[in-house]
Amino acid sequence: MKVTVVSRSGREVIKGGLELRDSATVADLQKAIHKRTRKFYPSRQRLTLPLPPGAKERPVVLSYKKSLKDYCDGNSDNLTVVFKDLGPQVSYRTLFFCEYLGPLVLYPVFYYFPVYEFFGYKGERIIHPVQTYALYYWCFHYFKRIMETFFVHRFSHATSPLSNVFRNCSYYWTFGSLIAYYVNHPRYTPVNDLQMKIGFGFGLVCQLANFLLPYIAEESSPSRWEWWLSNSKWVSLQYCDMCKLHHRDLSVVRFQRCDTDCHRLHFSCGRYFHHDQLGPCKASEIEEAI
Repeated sequence: MKVTVVSRSGREVIKGGLELRDSATVADLQKAIHKRTRKFYPSRQRLTLPLPPGAKERPVVLSYKKSLKDYCDGNSDNLTVVFKDLGPQVSYRTLFFCEYLGPLVLYPVFYYFPVYEFFGYKGERIIHPVQTYALYYWCFHYFKRIMETFFVHRFSHATSPLSNVFRNCSYYWTFGSLIAYYVNHPRYTPVNDLQMKIGFGFGLVCQLANFLLPYIAEESSPSRWEWWLSNSKWVSLQYCDMCKLHHRDLSVVRFQRCDTDCHRLHFSCGRYFHHDQLGPCKASEIEEAI
């Protein structure tokens, strides 16, 4: 079988095409492209079927699991595919680890080290119990998310653009530092014990609810999980994803209620916008958590 690889402008990417065996899969084609052009490793490639001029529908994306013959239209000896370079890629586990590691490391810096001396505060600093509990809660939250990334979640897409690492890290690291700065500030005014206990208690319940969805999905058999999703009319992947994010954001809001840090509300609002932009990625994460 001869496969012609062209760019979206029609330029031939692989001069002379590629000769593959008749039983070759899309994954074999991606490996062959990588062998000829070392820059374009498989996760960086997006292969689609060509569209006729003037067509408005979306092109068919080739699945790496399928055979190339599945995409041949009556001619099993020749196939033309359109190649798109997705740019440098990183694994989703690397992406999430980097974005969660920042808040986990930066927050204790403001709690344990005299960073406020650099901002002109030379007096004695009194650490209130609510600030200590906030440290424990914060570190537990992000440690849990890192553990879920490596041991619970599975991803339908193996990689993400490298640019997302810088965007996501700037969001998490900036807001994490801003929250840590005000919660651990020497002039911080603590809330009363009742509000602190209610806030942290409800926050822990939200943490548990946030963990249960991917854990139940992971423990469920694939056939039962797929049947539940396909037969339940009121459930969709987006609904499952938003439930998980809703409990996560509730835990952040409850954290704000127990330490009166207004910047945590900004963090929560920014989170909704952030995940709205990454919704398809997170939905894919739930889809593959079986």
